[in-house]
Amino acid sequence: MTKDIKEIEIFILVTIIYFLGFFILYLSNINLQTIVLLQSKLIEFFVLGTQVMSKSELIVNIFSPIIYSIISFLIFSAGLTLLSVRKIGNIKYLLAIPIFSSGVLFNFSIPFIFFAIGLYIANLYAIPLGETYFLELKKWKKYRVGSNTIGRVFFIIFLITSIGCFISFSINDSYQNLFMNSTIDGIKKVTKAELTNIQMNSDTDMLIDEYMENFRNEYPDLTEEQYAQVKEQIRKNIKNQNSNINITQSIDKIIKNSIMLSSFLSWFPVIMAIVIWLFLEFIRTVIIIPLSGIFSYLWFYGFKNEENKENTDSRNRE
Repeated sequence: MTKDIKEIEIFILVTIIYFLGFFILYLSNINLQTIVLLQSKLIEFFVLGTQVMSKSELIVNIFSPIIYSIISFLIFSAGLTLLSVRKIGNIKYLLAIPIFSSGVLFNFSIPFIFFAIGLYIANLYAIPLGETYFLELKKWKKYRVGSNTIGRVFFIIFLITSIGCFISFSINDSYQNLFMNSTIDGIKKVTKAELTNIQMNSDTDMLIDEYMENFRNEYPDLTEEQYAQVKEQIRKNIKNQNSNINITQSIDKIIKNSIMLSSFLSWFPVIMAIVIWLFLEFIRTVIIIPLSGIFSYLWFYGFKNEENKENTDSRNRE
């Protein structure tokens, strides 16, 4: 009976951790639309964003959804690490309730369904895997049980999530249209900013000065006021000439007829899913695995000594 109560306590704690993780993930407002916009407007953000804000503010504004997502992944890893350290029985199957009910409360979508499936499979896999590592590892056992286990189970979670992203991109053409339109819009803004900068560039002034020098040699009898009027008129003509260039139509035509972009869009679901998976793998390797080892170490010492002793003895008997 005491063992059952302990398992229920662990189940409740893991449930709370998962709800917190899904809540933080919901606050991040991360979704496929956000990811597409981030990739298509990245150049625009870094080129034009630095004109209105500092680099630190720009990075925070761009990557705040990703930062929130990483925090939520770490919360999930804390729950999975607890399962790898503290064994529970058949009650583990009931973890499907908090996982899938979170989709109704926070963010129900195709990628979420696949993430939830991956998380549920990871729950079932983390418990026996943690026991195996506990028996096999010799050095840094309390750290490596968590880091090794979470490294394996998060590989499963992120792989299944990437498959869900691929399916979403494949069945919904709006993501391709969003990428195309936002890419064109970003290039327009950057190009217009560059042309505006060219109009005010010192090279233009140098060109006008050279023209005025030739003009003075050809018409030496004019007054300084007349020379100034001619110079101002030349400047206006150059400005009007630049402004009359139909940038929008030119960029639209160039991009839409681009062979490279057409090829990219034909492979859009595959490329985007791979990019997402590679980024998640980077997070898993650099952030989640090392910190999961710390979570594991803390969970081992986070319970009473009697519970730790009982858990160790049961594993040794098995």
